[in-house]
Amino acid sequence: MIKFEDIIMTPNLEKTKIKFNMKDGKNGQPAYDALIEDADKWKDFNAHRSKKTSNDLDKADYLVALAQYKMYGAQYYLFGGVYKVKKKIPEINNGRGYDLTLLENGKEFRKRLVVKLMQPIGRDLYCQRFNNAMNKYKPEIYTILPESSLGGFTGYKNVHLTQPQLQEIINNKAKEWKDALSNVKGVYVITDVETGDLYIGSAYGKNGI
Repeated sequence: MIKFEDIIMTPNLEKTKIKFNMKDGKNGQPAYDALIEDADKWKDFNAHRSKKTSNDLDKADYLVALAQYKMYGAQYYLFGGVYKVKKKIPEINNGRGYDLTLLENGKEFRKRLVVKLMQPIGRDLYCQRFNNAMNKYKPEIYTILPESSLGGFTGYKNVHLTQPQLQEIINNKAKEWKDALSNVKGVYVITDVETGDLYIGSAYGKNGI
């Protein structure tokens, strides 16, 4: 077993917090989508400051950000980077209260490193001191998603694949894409680029799209 803290470190673990991002509210956008798309929303997830001091970053110099990877289960998270934290002055409550700078620490594993926790966490405990979380949840490295010619999965809004790219996914050369597309059901369209003919189908079986 390889422990998460054996790979991901910060310059000062005593002043580091870790965020287990899930989704924006009860029915909001999953944190995973925001991370994969590098959307502005990903900054909102991690730089949010509220009046609940247990979830803020006021006493932290560094942040390790994770996004729930529900393709595997509630206890799995995708590594989203290590950030330097700077509190905004004047203070902002219930908004983006910090400036976060992505560091080089573990950058090669960003969007690729999947972590498994020993137990699920409660939504009210999503932001914790790094060392406390390591001791309580004992996160271990579950897998490192391979790089492919497709790169990392870029979000469901950006699925526009050629036939060779689709074959690469089917042949397990782009595991992150296969996991993502197998996790959803829906309607798809196949286009014949020579004739312009379209085939519209639906995928509702256990293997998703």
